Amino acid sequence: MSSTYTPSLTLTQIGNGEQSGTWGTTTNTNWQLIEDAVAGVATVTVSGTSGATLSVANGASDQARKAVIVVTGSTSGTNAIVAPLEPKVYIISNQTTGGFPITIGASTGSVVTIPNGLTTLVYCDGTNFNSGITGFTGGNLSITGTINATGTITAPVINASLYGGAAGNIPYQTGSSSTGYISAPPSSGSSTFLAYTPGTGFNWQTSSTTASNINGGGANQLVYQTNSGVTSFISAPSGSNQILQYNGSQIVWTSGGAVSSVNAISPLQSSGGTSPTISLISTTGSGAVVQANSPTITTPNVVGVTNGSNVSSGYVGEVVTSNGTNVSLTSGVTATICTVSLGAGVWLINGVGSANQGSGSSALAVAFITDLNTTGSIDSSAGFFESGAGITAISLPYTLYLNVSSTTTVYLSVNCSFSGGTFIGHGSITAIRIR
Repeated sequence: MSSTYTPSLTLTQIGNGEQSGTWGTTTNTNWQLIEDAVAGVATVTVSGTSGATLSVANGASDQARKAVIVVTGSTSGTNAIVAPLEPKVYIISNQTTGGFPITIGASTGSVVTIPNGLTTLVYCDGTNFNSGITGFTGGNLSITGTINATGTITAPVINASLYGGAAGNIPYQTGSSSTGYISAPPSSGSSTFLAYTPGTGFNWQTSSTTASNINGGGANQLVYQTNSGVTSFISAPSGSNQILQYNGSQIVWTSGGAVSSVNAISPLQSSGGTSPTISLISTTGSGAVVQANSPTITTPNVVGVTNGSNVSSGYVGEVVTSNGTNVSLTSGVTATICTVSLGAGVWLINGVGSANQGSGSSALAVAFITDLNTTGSIDSSAGFFESGAGITAISLPYTLYLNVSSTTTVYLSVNCSFSGGTFIGHGSITAIRIR
């Protein structure tokens, strides 16, 4: 019977009648190979992502039979270590440089990944390679030194001190994978709170406030900021019908009625009683006064501007103008001389339309119409002039009251009937906002 080899460790099985006089040598070799399988170490070198296949030799020393496989070399990616698909236990150590993992497995089936710098136990069941350490089911586990973990550590309770901390410290993340600690407040008697200062970090600060009282205050007092970092209080008024006002330097109580001017805005004063008369104190300043009960303003009268400035758009008194000249007219045909665009509101609009003979013309006008409208067409209310003898020039005014809820274009339109030459149209529009 011929000699054969075991599948997992490839030890020589001497056949009956085989190796007469030499079987002792083969047996001694088998014992050495068994020792390799139990305690042997094989070093496998990889480069880049070359990977490696463990050597296999029947009845002779090889890499695949060794108990420990140490992988070394400079890597640029993951390296695959290929082993026989036979039942066996391995200790695999990833000692490569470059920071990349390795895998151990056969040409088929699942593989096990070993992160860089780690050593672990794996086994092959004849179909797949599997991790040999997937859980810890023993009693207490005591570890001295630093635990380096890749992935997530999940635990119901961690009953231990945080590394680097001390009594009363608060841990917080100072950076990626970096933990710092905030010491306990300076003394137990201080009212302190934790604050974060950009560029500095967390620190304890002392506060003069408590949950039930603002330090320094009293019953019925109002708190306000008197300066940067300074808080003060306003005592309760000594009588009824008091109002708060700012006198230019501080906030004080004052009796109902006259109120001093604030920031150049004309305040109101009241005559008192159930039907008071409201009047302005100052004749200067700006700002809107809103009063629901339509008070009578007795003093002063409304003061106009004296500096030649124009009223801003949207305010009462706003003026919009437009002029049109040298518009060639066709007899009996309506022409637009000029237009204005008016915002929503109530407007009083004045327009003047004119026509005269063109240069070198001997035409005579027998009829002329001027109109202000929002369509560009003359309506029945237009100003009209008619002359049987004919004239060489004419002007007609027209006034329009207009209340619009959106931006509207107003047209100055004229219509001149003439013969014997040419007529030229002119005109202007002046619109004043009255509401």
